[in-house]
Order: sequence, then C-alpha cells, then structure tokens
Amino acid sequence: MTGNDGMSGEVNSPQNAVFRASGDGYRHLVVEGPLIAGQYRLVEEIGRGGFGMVWHARDQRLDRDVAAKQLFLPMYLTHDQRRERYHRSMREARSAARLDHPGAVRVYDVVEHDGCPWIIMELIIGRSLDTIVKTEGPVTPQLAAEIGRTIVQALRAAHEARVIHRDVKPANVLIGENRIVLTDFGIAMIEGDPSLTETGLVMGAPAYTSPERARGDTALPASDLWSLGATLYYAVEGHRPFTGPNANAVFHAILTEDPPPARHAGPLGVVIEGLLRKDPAERLTTDQTDDLLAEILADPEALTTGPVVLAEPAGSAPPDSKDRSKRKLALLGVPAAALIAACAMLWSNAAGGTSRSTPSPSKPAPKPAVPQPVDTIPTADGGSALAFSPDGGTLAIGGDNGDLRLWNVRTHKLITRLTGHQYQLFAVAFSPDGKLLASAGYDGRILFWRTADNTRIGEADTSASTTTSLSFSPNGKWLAASSDDEVQVWNVARQRLVRDIPVGADRITKTVFERDGSLAIAGTSSVRVFSPDLSSQQKIGKTGAAVNSMAVSPDGKILACADATGRVRLWKTDPPGPLTPLAGSGGVVNAVTFSKDGTLVATTDNAAVNVWDTRGWQRIARLSPDIGLLDAVRFDPSGTMLAVGSDHDVRILRLGAL
Repeated sequence: MTGNDGMSGEVNSPQNAVFRASGDGYRHLVVEGPLIAGQYRLVEEIGRGGFGMVWHARDQRLDRDVAAKQLFLPMYLTHDQRRERYHRSMREARSAARLDHPGAVRVYDVVEHDGCPWIIMELIIGRSLDTIVKTEGPVTPQLAAEIGRTIVQALRAAHEARVIHRDVKPANVLIGENRIVLTDFGIAMIEGDPSLTETGLVMGAPAYTSPERARGDTALPASDLWSLGATLYYAVEGHRPFTGPNANAVFHAILTEDPPPARHAGPLGVVIEGLLRKDPAERLTTDQTDDLLAEILADPEALTTGPVVLAEPAGSAPPDSKDRSKRKLALLGVPAAALIAACAMLWSNAAGGTSRSTPSPSKPAPKPAVPQPVDTIPTADGGSALAFSPDGGTLAIGGDNGDLRLWNVRTHKLITRLTGHQYQLFAVAFSPDGKLLASAGYDGRILFWRTADNTRIGEADTSASTTTSLSFSPNGKWLAASSDDEVQVWNVARQRLVRDIPVGADRITKTVFERDGSLAIAGTSSVRVFSPDLSSQQKIGKTGAAVNSMAVSPDGKILACADATGRVRLWKTDPPGPLTPLAGSGGVVNAVTFSKDGTLVATTDNAAVNVWDTRGWQRIARLSPDIGLLDAVRFDPSGTMLAVGSDHDVRILRLGAL
C-alpha cells in the first residue's frame, strides 16, 4: 500500500537499512530497522495520510512484506482530540477488516507500539490515481472505466457490509501493475457505531464531498458514489469538478453549481453526470453504475468517440433538477476538428466592453494587452495561494499538500520547498520589506519564514480550524489572519496575539490592511473598516454572499471583493459608497488583485482570468491559461506579469505593453 497524503510521523526511517532486490519485485531488509510490536520490521516510509504514515515493513514471523500504517498524534492536540484520533484508527481497522474484496485493501493486524496504534495491511506496489494525473496528465476513458468499475464493486461490497467509506478520492485509489485498489477507510463509518467526530465537522477532502455531506447531513452509500463521480471526472479531465480558494467556497460550489462539462470523458460522461447529481435519490446506484461501465468496456469503439452531450428536445427549457432522473442520455460524437479548435483557443482578448462607474475616469483606456506565457510551473499539488516578493524576484506558491514552494521568476527555477504545514495552504504573504514570509491554511497555524536563508523562525497557533487569508500591516509590525468566525491580529516580532475580532454570524471572512494601517474585513453580509488602532469601525457596504478573495487598491480608495455570485463588488472608502460591480466573469469569482499602480484589476473565475482597466472600468483581456480550475491570481510589482494558480499548475503570464 502506498499513498500521497500529508501528515508527518514520529518514527524515523531506518538509519542502517540495507535492501536486497528479490524476484517478487519488493525490496527486503537485510540490516535491522525499528521493530514494531516485536514482529514488523520497518523498511521505509512510502506514504503519508491525513491521520498517519504508511511504511513498507517486513512481517518477520510470516516472512512477507506488509504495509504498516502508524497513527500520528500531534502534540498540539488536546487529550480528547488525541483519543478521538486513536479510536478513529481502530475504527479504520474494523471497517477494512470486514471487507473481503480484491478492490479493497486487506487488513491483517492491529497492534500498539509506544502508545501509538499501528494497522498492518496488504502491501501494494503502485501509485495513486492522483499522482498519475498530476505527473502524467489525465488518463484515458478506457483506464478510467476500469478504475470506476473496480471501485464501484468495492463500494458495493463495503455498503453490503454496512460500511460507508466517506473519503473516496484520487489519492485513495492505487494503481498497481495488475490491480486497482481503494484504500484508507480511516474515516469510514460503520452503521451502528457512535460518531467519533466533532459535531458539525465534515470529514474527507472538500472537493470530493457530496452535496448532502457539504450541508452537514449524514453520509449515505450514495455519498460514496458522488465522490466516485468526482474522482472519475478528475481522472479524465485532469482537474477537480468543483474548486474554490477555501473549503467553504468549494462546498458552496458543490451545493449551487453544475460542474463544467467533462469534455474528455467520451461515453463515461453518462456515468459521471449520473453520479454527480445533487439529489442522492436521483444518483446512479452501484448496480446501475457497474452495468453502465460494463457496457462501455464491452464496446472498445465507444471509448474512441467524442465527448458526451446530454440530448434535450429542441426548444425545450432546461429541466428542473427534480426531473433530471427522467432525462434521456445520448452519446453524440463531436467532430474532432471542432474539439481541437476549441482546445486551441488558449487566449481570447476582449477589447472595450461595458463602461463602469468610477471615481475618476479621466484617462483613456489602454490598448488591449497581448498575453504571452512566460513560465508554466508544474507544482504537482496546485497553486491555491500565491504571493510575489516586493522586488518581484520570487513567487511563493502554496499547494494542496501543505508545501510552500519558492520560484525564482528571473531564472525560471525552483529555489526551495518549505515544509511544515500538514494540509492545503490558503494564504501566503511577504512582509513589506520582503524579509519575512508567512503561510497558513487548513491546519490553522501561521508559520513565519526568514527569506534571507528560507529558515522557519516562528509559529502562531490561531486555534482556528482554517486560516483563510493573511495580510501584513504597511509597517510590517502586525499580521492580520482571518478564519471562518474571527480575525486575529498578531505581533510579528513576538508571534503574539494582540487582538481577536469576532465576526459573529458574518462568517467566511477575508481581511486586508490598507495603506494607512486601517484594517478591512469582509464577510458574508458586510464589509467593515477598522481604524489603525482598531478602536473604531465603519461599515462600508453589504456583500450578501461568501467572499472568496479581497483586495484594496494601492491608494486605499477602493475595496474589491470576489464572491460566489460571479461578481466583483467594489466600494469607495472615502466617502464610503458602492461602485458598479464588475460582471461577466463567468461563474464564481475565486480571486481578485490590484496591480501595484492601481490601474489594473485581475479576477479569476473557474476557467479564465479577466483583466480590467480601473481608469475606465473596461475589461481589456480575458485569458484562458488552460491549466485547470483557477484558484488564485497575483500581479507582480511591475504590473506587467500575472501569476495564476490552479488545482494543477501555476502559470506566469506577461501582459505586454499597456
């Protein structure tokens, strides 16, 4: 068994290990390594998960290679949290041990060593579907169909045993030489077992969480099937069907939006559409999914046809979601030339556009920018958070696995990779003088890094489940960090909390310091600006939707909020007042940023970047970098380059002379 999840462990790799190749394809330990429970000799770490580490080990009593999963209990957890993690591991073993199916990993034993539980499992040599897609690109419809059929049969066996997996995702699908396996029942729920998670906590990867679970409802067998649909979508398209700058934005998209068409799925589009229906009652069942996949695999020619289109009667109105189960699905081949032409349209510029109200539209609109790709940075785990250093020479990239990469913009080379976070990063920020870098994300912690030698020099524990944004004050003395229910202000030098600002019912907050030291905070209902000493506040306007990103113009006169309605709301700050929102973004707007001189605004929807001229509020370019679902965007200090982050890669674009 192997994997690619992200939790550091407490047992080091064997220091004096020597390995010998053998005919069965495994490497066997010759010199002693750590012995677990008097029986299992550790060989090497082969994977990391949300709740533990997986090791290649040798069962010395039965003389066979196994996978040993160690539950990692971080020291910062409370006693109750550590106990909950311990019991979850035991539940994983009970869940998987009840299954006897070739598509589910086998559990051999459960042991305890030095106070930590270990689960001994079947060792499978292979790579996760997530790793394959990230390193080699989307898989063929043929392989996706084979994967889907194996996993749905394993899920059927699990559901018959009254086990719900609850974490079906590409990282938990292993592809071996002769076998496909669903792994990690670490958060599986056995019917009849009491809940072991905190009230209201949704477990599992957000992007693969079914709509009912995103609402906080109980997991159902149909929930696993929705996750399978999202996994198959990712397999053939190379990106997730729903995205956003944080977990709440992803959940909002899952609940309110339809995914982009699966254009590379071929006949699998029927299966994916049937699995991704929002109503569990309308979703394909395991038997229906298995039958459809069997029919597809039995017809090799079908797997070479064009994308699937859902046929609707001519002139009919879009059906209500309650009637979707009655829709007839048709396989309509799309001419290859048309598909190639569509894929070749990487850039589409929109000169002119609709005029927007503005405080001072005194200068003429510039000529449309001519975008040119400068760098494509294959990060393997996406770029959900971006920040340029003040001198523009370094781009900090935060990814899904918690790593922070520093990219030299001038030499086009990776400087270093900083580790320390355990989950996805949602925010990175350089101090105004460029000497410090702060990062934060799903684990709620803020890590501080010295840029002179890229050394970690401090940590702030916000006690929040997720930190969604970071902003340094203009003098670099303070750092504001937002979570779903509060904004904290930290003393940077001492990494000490100096102010906690609760937001009450105004959840999903973003915050940013203005040029004069004022602090702007945006939530689901309003935007407020606090004075530099935080002693007073002023309401600027109403939002009315989840704010995914927030930016302030360099002169502090305009606030911009990207939200889930597909608009970028704008406000003047002095005197306070709304401006006409920027529209035409094409779905949820995930990110917004100003250029350093304030003349340009860039926004991202799921598929494209829009560039606006603030002097006339005209859209001057719409760029489609074709790197997946876009999560983040940042101007470099010169205002001539954009860094765009997606769930797959990061691309740097040069806008040309404006």
